[in-house]
Amino acid sequence: MRGGRGAVRAELRLARGRLVGGALQLAVQGVDVRLAPDLAPLSFRRLTGRVSLDHQADETRLAFEQLAFELNDDLSWPVSRGALVWRHATDPLRSVEKAWQQTRGGQAQAEHLDLALLARVADRLPLASAHRRALQELAPQGVVSGLDLIWDGAATAPVRYEVKARVQGLGLTESQDGMRPG
Repeated sequence: MRGGRGAVRAELRLARGRLVGGALQLAVQGVDVRLAPDLAPLSFRRLTGRVSLDHQADETRLAFEQLAFELNDDLSWPVSRGALVWRHATDPLRSVEKAWQQTRGGQAQAEHLDLALLARVADRLPLASAHRRALQELAPQGVVSGLDLIWDGAATAPVRYEVKARVQGLGLTESQDGMRPG
C-alpha cells in the first residue's frame, strides 16, 4: 500500500500465532494497493466499504460489503457486496497461483459485477493466469447481478458447476477461429 488519506479500521484474528482472518473497514482516498508483488497496483481515487477474510487450512472466504470505488483511470464500481469461498489443498496465503491450481471447489456470490470493468482490472487482481487470459480474450461487456456460482474441481477446469444470475447487455469478442460469435 502506498499513499492515501482517510480512515482504515483493521481487525485481525489469530490462532496459535497464525493469521486466520480479519477485516478492513475502509474510507480512503488517493491510495495505491498492490495485491501481489508481480501485479500492477490498483490506484484508488476513492475506496469505501468492508473487506473480510476468513482462512482455514482447506478453505478461504473473502467477502466485501458496501464496497465502492473509483480508480484514477476513471473506472468506478457502485456500492455492492459479494463473497468468494474456495476449498483448496494448499495454503493460499503462501502461494495464490498454486492455490488456484489446487482448488477443490468453491462458491462465488456477487450482487453486481461489471464484466468490462473486471476485464480491464484483471491484470491487477490475484486471479489464476488462465482466468486472466480468458478475460483478456473474451473482452466481456455487460452487468451480472444476483450471481451465485458453485463449482467442484479446479477453478480453471471445474468438473461440475452451477450458475444462477441475471445478465444485462452481455457481449463477447468473436473468437479467432470463428467458433464464438461476437
